[in-house]
Amino acid sequence: GHLVKKKVLSGHTHKVSSIDADQKFILSGSHDQLAKVWSIMDGTHIRDLQGHESQITCVKLNFPVAVTGARGAERCARIWNIQTAECLRILKLENNVRSLDFNPDRLVTGDDDGYLVFWDMKTCLDPSAGTDLLSYRSHNTYVVGHTSGVILIGACLLLSTSGKHGQLTIHDYWSAAAEDK
Repeated sequence: GHLVKKKVLSGHTHKVSSIDADQKFILSGSHDQLAKVWSIMDGTHIRDLQGHESQITCVKLNFPVAVTGARGAERCARIWNIQTAECLRILKLENNVRSLDFNPDRLVTGDDDGYLVFWDMKTCLDPSAGTDLLSYRSHNTYVVGHTSGVILIGACLLLSTSGKHGQLTIHDYWSAAAEDK
């Protein structure tokens, strides 16, 4: 069978690098430094998430929170409230953000050098929290190349992929984080 085009969502001025969706919204990230929120029902543009200073490489949506990652001089992940388009937190990293995933407890970012950084999501969403308590684990994924994808699975597992050797790795990050305490 052939796919039937239902709607084209236009609005980005450069390449769309990442998309995610839930039951109500679509989130797109682009090299035009914008993340856009769209209605999944009719494809209408709802709002822009503005503030990135470099190309957006990855996006993740879990209403009402979205997280976007960027490369270039900015090298950060941004946490957003998609209802207000407010940037709630900027998380600076040493390398380009290649991939990310989050749940109510944790955020994980993967970068160009194969490193994973684990963030305490609840602390990241607390405006009174200082930046020194946000990241609680950073380690190499034991692979060569960039971390091309990450998925949090349940309470303590992480699946990551390597860009160079084509391997998938399952990590028990809860045990790793416990070792650091």
